[in-house]
Amino acid sequence: MISIIIPVYNKARYLDQCLSSLSKIKTDDWECLLIDDGSTDDSPVICDHWAETDCRFRVIHQQNAGVSIARNLGINLARGGWIYFLDADDCCINPSFNLEKNCDAHAIFGTFLDGKSLVSPLRKNIFSIDNFAFAYLRGDLRGRIGSFFVKRAFLNENNLLFAPGCRYGEDLSFILRLLVYSRKTVFEDNVFCHYKQNPTSVSRDFTLAKFDVFFERLHLIDDLSDSDNYPVVDYLKAFSLIQAIVDPARDLLRNGMSSILLKRFLMDNKDILFELRCAYKRKSLSIKYRIPAWLLLHCPIVYKCFLVLQNAWYESRAFLGKTKRLLLCRE
Repeated sequence: MISIIIPVYNKARYLDQCLSSLSKIKTDDWECLLIDDGSTDDSPVICDHWAETDCRFRVIHQQNAGVSIARNLGINLARGGWIYFLDADDCCINPSFNLEKNCDAHAIFGTFLDGKSLVSPLRKNIFSIDNFAFAYLRGDLRGRIGSFFVKRAFLNENNLLFAPGCRYGEDLSFILRLLVYSRKTVFEDNVFCHYKQNPTSVSRDFTLAKFDVFFERLHLIDDLSDSDNYPVVDYLKAFSLIQAIVDPARDLLRNGMSSILLKRFLMDNKDILFELRCAYKRKSLSIKYRIPAWLLLHCPIVYKCFLVLQNAWYESRAFLGKTKRLLLCRE
């Protein structure tokens, strides 16, 4: 049996389409756990309706606790041998999952639709990758919620859960742990899900909680330090930590956050402060991250001004390109 776990928080606009895609699965050997995470819109009503009309859907209502705790509850309540995670604003594409041929695998990754683009899990030939976790960090292996199956027994044996309280990057952390501990990972050409760009998604919120990614990567380093996957731990220390500071800071400043507020936050967090000081002294790190690290530490207002000018440049180029295309069409 397959247990499909869907955390639901204020997704009434997308929920029917998501659950309709699941109802097309040709076999009855599955269940869907809808974890209503304290929704304040019509999501609970929609969940209850599907559970009343189709016994394969089960609904659990809880007070708002976050997506990670909702998924963890689903794992604990699942009855299936395989676990499949799906977001409530995405759709399942493959209506005939065939997992029997890979019954000895711990995880199965498939392709997924990202908007209109078909994304394969592997950039390179599978035989050229001997460390899937490291390949995932480097971007040679692509995976996201909805693009993989994992054995429930494997999750329980390795105590693999989503990080409670982490709003950003919890999926990256979970998938990375999965790939580190999985002894057999399989890749298929089947398209598993359609990932849709939802403008109201949590990942598009621009708050200081974006730095949850950094703190979760610190936890990752601690958790994986006992494993023998040294390339992953070294890469996390040498690159991923500073990336998890600079990238959120850049997004926040570009979207209007005060440089004073951001600097106050950075100065109040000793772990972030330490990493910033180390980063711009690290010659192995590219200028793309060394210079922003120095600017964030000493003069974030200059970095903000640069980003504003960069945005203006990009927007002017886009405007000129659009104008040029309109003029050519008229001719």
